Amino acid sequence: MKIKNLGLYGSLAFTLIIILLPIGRISKLIILFGAIAGLLFYRRGILYYGKGNKKLQSGALDEAWALYRKALSASIAPNIRISIASMMIQQGDVSEGAALLETYKTLTKGRTKELDAVVEILLSMVYWIDGDTKKALDTVRAVHEAGFRDSNLLINYTTFALMESEWKEAKTLLDEAEEKKIQSPGLDDNRAWLAIVQNNWVEAEEI
Repeated sequence: MKIKNLGLYGSLAFTLIIILLPIGRISKLIILFGAIAGLLFYRRGILYYGKGNKKLQSGALDEAWALYRKALSASIAPNIRISIASMMIQQGDVSEGAALLETYKTLTKGRTKELDAVVEILLSMVYWIDGDTKKALDTVRAVHEAGFRDSNLLINYTTFALMESEWKEAKTLLDEAEEKKIQSPGLDDNRAWLAIVQNNWVEAEEI
């Protein structure tokens, strides 16, 4: 069973051990502050990432990217690396974001099936931006066939299917989203798109 707040309990236990050590007060403080400094150094990637998010929200892209690069050079988890790659791709720095995704695929530790799927979905966006909609469609189709489901996948999949005039495939996906109660403005937009190409103008207007 996974213990919640394991880090917190570990920190409390470590502090208690230091307090109980049969050494002087100054020595205890030195050990404690040294441990805190070590923890902050180890967690610096997360701190850079958090600051980068704030800069991104304020529109300071150059400052955000600088902080993200510092986070990437530190020790951060694969899911955070993917998050940074996603933001870079969405904000127009496609090549750097794509490179981060490719480095994830070379990892031997920290990979999961869910993260693998997310990476492929993001790469499909890169292929689409590069003008290869067919490759983008094939990529998300493979993720879907592997059993992964979320709104981002269905939005991308239906979008690329519509762009490639795969009307039946798009309809099947939109029906699946409705059946699974997966809702998104992007899916609504694609429902309207499909209605238009099928000359269902009343339905499109209602959507």
